[in-house]
Amino acid sequence: MERNGESGDVTALILADGRRVEADFFVDCTGFRGLLIEEALGTGYEDWRYLLPCDRAVALPTVRTEPPSPYTRATAHAAGWQWRIPLQHRTGNGLVYASDHLSDDAAAAALLAAVEGQPLAEPRFLRFTTGRRRQAWNRNVVAIGLAAGFLEPLESTSLHLIQTGVTRLLALLPERGPDPLAQAEYNRITAEEYERIRDFLVLHYHANRRPEPFWQARAQTPPPERLQWKLDHFRQFGRVVSEGPELFANTAWTAVMIGQGSCRSRRSRWCACAATRTRGASCPACGAPLRTPSRNVRSI
Repeated sequence: MERNGESGDVTALILADGRRVEADFFVDCTGFRGLLIEEALGTGYEDWRYLLPCDRAVALPTVRTEPPSPYTRATAHAAGWQWRIPLQHRTGNGLVYASDHLSDDAAAAALLAAVEGQPLAEPRFLRFTTGRRRQAWNRNVVAIGLAAGFLEPLESTSLHLIQTGVTRLLALLPERGPDPLAQAEYNRITAEEYERIRDFLVLHYHANRRPEPFWQARAQTPPPERLQWKLDHFRQFGRVVSEGPELFANTAWTAVMIGQGSCRSRRSRWCACAATRTRGASCPACGAPLRTPSRNVRSI
């Protein structure tokens, strides 16, 4: 790789076969390594493992033993969670876990014991660090996809983040030369998108009521400020609040908050979630009587 000695911009790439590729602007799609955005430019990475400590996964395809269900199943386990994805010709299985709480051998054994059907391959291990680059656009390089960051696969957001990254770049790419204003706006929107998705993932862990040490530690870890603000509003008033458009709709936030038991009002004997219009019903999470109708769950 070649760089401009004055500006620090990347000016050319030297390929393995010796070819030299010169350009004014580069898009880094080199995955976790970030060959340009990180190894060349040293952009830096925000590590979110203190909030989302799962840093490994083991995947295993199996023979499909029943007609495929129309949904993916995510099941909590002692040190993370397991996925089960029904496909046309096989079933995809995997275990996402925190290496501080579970070894690779123990994770593979737990997955093999839990799957249905004959394995079609050996377990395959993956390592990752949840977080994002401090700048997705640095100098004349924009990172897209895994080069820009990674959010653990609980909500399978990687393809979405690739699409929004490309769309955002097309909207903000300057017609001529560098534009600090466009770069700053791209980085601002990208950071907010990653952080809002991160908060939704953290909610699944923080609001849990499981007894295992891994889950207890997650419940005791203070959530990000914006997530705490959402939780406070929902617990007290039964409403989902947001600062702007988000990937996950209010119905998704409501479903997780109710499912994890984050719904009892602090000032009322009534449950704040109002999940149903049925008179006399109780909240499935906390057992409190539900208000009717459900219009008190609203967005601001």
